Parts: sequence; C-alpha cells; structure tokens
Amino acid sequence: MIQCKDLPFEELAGSEWLVTNGLGGYAASTLCGANTSRYHGLLIAAANPPVDRKMLVSKVEEIIIHEQKEYALSVNQYPDVLHPKGFQHLISFERCPLPQMIYQIPKLQLSKIVFMVHDSNTTVVEYKNQSEQTLKLWLNPLYTYRDFHKITGESSSAQYAFEQKGRLLRIQAEENAEVLYFRFSAGHFTERRAWNKNIQYESDKKRGTEFTEDYYSLGFLEHELQAGESLFLLFSLDLNCQTFDPQQLKEEEIKRLSRLSKREG
Repeated sequence: MIQCKDLPFEELAGSEWLVTNGLGGYAASTLCGANTSRYHGLLIAAANPPVDRKMLVSKVEEIIIHEQKEYALSVNQYPDVLHPKGFQHLISFERCPLPQMIYQIPKLQLSKIVFMVHDSNTTVVEYKNQSEQTLKLWLNPLYTYRDFHKITGESSSAQYAFEQKGRLLRIQAEENAEVLYFRFSAGHFTERRAWNKNIQYESDKKRGTEFTEDYYSLGFLEHELQAGESLFLLFSLDLNCQTFDPQQLKEEEIKRLSRLSKREG
C-alpha cells in the first residue's frame, strides 16, 4: 500500500496502474487519476482481438457532496492549471489484488476499485462508502471515440446517440460505431451534454507529440450512498453486461488473479 496523503502531484502523476482483459483491451491511469498520456483511459477495447484497440471511455469525474459542500476527487491538467485537485483527498493506493484508491474528506471515506472482466471488453468501477454516514456521489463519465494511438478534438461527427432502459444506456458515439453499454447499479442519470476541452497529456507533451484532447459528456449520475454501500459502474461492448453481477465479477477476478499468482510462485 502506498500512503498518498503527503505525496506531491508530480509523484502521484508519475506512477501508473494497469488492468487488462486477456483480449488486448485494458484500463490504465495514474495513481491520482489524472490522464497524462493518450494511452490512459477507463475502457480501451480490443474490437478485433488482440488488435484494433479503441479508446471509448476516458475517465469518470467524481464529486462527493456532504453537508452542502462539494469535494472533487478527480484531476485534470489544463493549459497552465490543474483542476480540480482531487489528489489532495487521496490518502492511499493499493495495487493488489485490484487497483484501489481511498479518498478521505471530513467525516467520510470512499474507496474506488477498478478492474476488467476477463475475456470481455468490460471495465467495472466500484465506489464504496466506508463511512458511518450517508454521502451523495456525483459521477460524470467522459467519453472519446478513437484509435488508441491517436488524439481527437471536438467533432461534429460525434453524436453520442443513446437509449436508456432503466439503469442501462446504449450509446453510439457516431454512425456505425460500436455500441457501448453503460450500466449503473443504483442512482439517477441526468442528460447534460458538453465538451470538456483542452485536456493536456503531460507525458505526450514531453515527448514532443500532440498532447491536447477533448472529452465528451453525455450527462451525470447522482446517488445517495449509504454507509457500507457500493455503487458499481460498468462500461462494456458486451450486450450480456446487463445480466452481469458486478460483485460476483469482482470476486471471480480476485480468485483468478490469486490462481495466477500461485502458479507463478
């Protein structure tokens, strides 16, 4: 476990985590959640395994709302400014068995776990309220649609048409694009479209390559997370994800990794 409370942003942004699905797809970012490379994202799917990787979900912006105050957990690098500075609430990071970030604000603690489903282009994010009080969670998924080697900006071809059935959204970034499924275990989704512009990738900038990208927001999810309760988000190309049990998926992935570790040992 890495104690993050007193670590500077540069150190947190300079360390990465990665999870894979066995098909060539992956999810990756930095300890603090800032994407510092074009290769960072929450769902990079291998549409034609193991090649033809596409960036579909860049990240999720997160805010805890408690006692009429907002505490942003995410981090973005814009030209000459970091905003928000969620790393200031990050107290620890643990990689094994699954990447887990622990955030702390006055009276509250929230954990975030990210993993992929083996043999499926599916990323799962779990938020768990580890406090004794209820907290309100505001989540805003940010999307891109591109080859994972390339960088894109605001585009008129990015329509992001979607259909919602209960807690499942069927999303198409543009005509003939793969269907992306966004499923959430609880909460209320509100459509609010916008471009999040001028995200800076510092690693790409240092390499002298293109380093500015725009993300797309369809809307946000809100949920009152009770003490001890978990909220799961699933981003997937697999239609069957609507029947997935995310808690069971997490337990199966932990068991699979444990078996691999024993073989290697």
